[in-house]
Amino acid sequence: MAIHSFSGSWVSIYTIQREKETVKLLITGIPGAGKTQFGEYLVSAHGFVHRDLEDTIEFADFVDNPLTYLLRLSAEGQKSVITWGFVPAIRQIELVRSIGKHGFGILWFDGDRAAALRAFQRRGTTPEANFYLQMYRIETSKTFELICPIRINSFNEHGEFKQPSAIFDEIQRALAESSVRV
Repeated sequence: MAIHSFSGSWVSIYTIQREKETVKLLITGIPGAGKTQFGEYLVSAHGFVHRDLEDTIEFADFVDNPLTYLLRLSAEGQKSVITWGFVPAIRQIELVRSIGKHGFGILWFDGDRAAALRAFQRRGTTPEANFYLQMYRIETSKTFELICPIRINSFNEHGEFKQPSAIFDEIQRALAESSVRV
């Protein structure tokens, strides 16, 4: 938490790098919600290190020894973001929860499902049936309730992605509120 003076009055402003604590985020959520794209924004605009667990080599490194992976990432001492559209099976839900236990704020990107489907289709890297399968798994497994993330709607009222800076501001507010509750 940083204190800044503006026009003679004091206001408290949450900064993405808290005193003696480097922010670490896990961004997960529905397919097509812009998780990886936002992770890249954090790299370019805010100097984060980004690890995308949808990359098969990165994922293999993670699942080989999750504790070592997380400790190594934490030891880098930089702002870090992991993006991962995980399969909501018991093993992977437990991995998400362990990431949270290692100091990562867990964010769930969600919102306009039709817009997410369109983004998924535009990406074209996997069959559309996988979108529906993943959505079914998310809904039937109660993933959201099991991992207790902060929900971020990555879409605006027109079904388009929000500006990354607006999402960043929303995340900062949500993290500030959650740190007060802890």
